[in-house]
Order: sequence, then C-alpha cells, then structure tokens
Amino acid sequence: MKIFEYRDIPVKIHFSFWFLFLFLLVPPLFEGNIDKAIFITSVGIGLFASVIMHEFGHALMAKKFGVGTRSITLYPFGGIALLTSEPETSKSELYIALAGPATNLILCCALLPFVYLFEVQFLGYLFVINMVMGIFNLVPAFPMDGGRVLRAALSLKVPRRKATLWSLIVSRIFAVLFIIIGAVYGYWDLVLVGGVVFFLATMENKRPHI
Repeated sequence: MKIFEYRDIPVKIHFSFWFLFLFLLVPPLFEGNIDKAIFITSVGIGLFASVIMHEFGHALMAKKFGVGTRSITLYPFGGIALLTSEPETSKSELYIALAGPATNLILCCALLPFVYLFEVQFLGYLFVINMVMGIFNLVPAFPMDGGRVLRAALSLKVPRRKATLWSLIVSRIFAVLFIIIGAVYGYWDLVLVGGVVFFLATMENKRPHI
C-alpha cells in the first residue's frame, strides 16, 4: 500500500506490517490500558519514520551516483530501498551503503539536546531507536548495510566476485553468532535475525552476478 511519494520515490507499507501493529496493540487494548496503547503507537510511528529516513538516506545518496530508486517498502522489521540498478563502482556502493546508518546517527545528534532539555520518554526511545539502527546496520553481514560496506571496501583491493564471497562468509559467521548468543541468553528475536541473515546470505551467494 502506497502511503506517500517524495522525490518521485513511492513509499509503501507491506501488508505484514499491520500484523506487527496488531500484535503490539491488541494486549494493552484488551486490558483497557489506553495510555500504553497510545505510547506504543507513538513509538511505532517514530520507529517507522526513522526507517523511512534511513532508506531515503540510501536513495538520495544513490541518486547522486546516477542510480534511481523504484520504491521504498516498510516491513515489520525494517525497510528496503529498491534501487533500479547496482552501483557502478565500489566507491559508490560504499557511500550508498553508509548513507543509511549515517542518517540515523545524524538524527541521534539532532535529538540529543531535546532528550536532555525535555523529560519526554518518547524522545529517549527515539534516540535509542536511531542509535541501535545506526550501529546494528553496520554489522558486516548481508542484508545489513555493513555487509555491503564490507564488500565495497574489499572490492577496492580484490575482484568483486571474491569480495562478495568473502563478505558472505563473514555474514554467515555473524549469523551463527547471533543464533548462538540468542539461544544461550534467551534473545529469541536475535535467533530469528541470525536465521534470516544466514538464509539471505545463502540466497545472495546463489545470485549469478557475483
């Protein structure tokens, strides 16, 4: 479902997004806790606004290198900026991949004075959300931005095919670490992330362009 368009880039919400919202909102509404439901809604809106800005960071940087963006789609656990083509050079891929996390860290810097000046819990959550998004996306594992940063950096020294294969090996190592740490400490969402990263790294390995 398209929600708006900016710089000729349509922003859409995948239907699965609404299941997450229902999953989070139904319990407090069932309990009659309206304040908690409103807070969850406001944090959710802040989260997905941050995701949109993250993806526009990629899209607008890509535009500087002559690469268009077909659309930005929001999913329950993130977003995807669908580029019209692969970046032509390793340098352009590096800048495009870094632009998303950089946007989140810039938002953190912009929010920091307000967090200290105003005792509003929502602002604190928004600061933490952007900090986590900025740092976590730099983990060198596909499909996160850090995996593309690693490939772009390696491509400056070795052929792109070899750089891709090396970065996918690193991705799988991180995926296994996510699964082990999540299972040991009971962070089942981290186990899920590890499984998704391992699966997507495997799919990336099968793509013919590498």
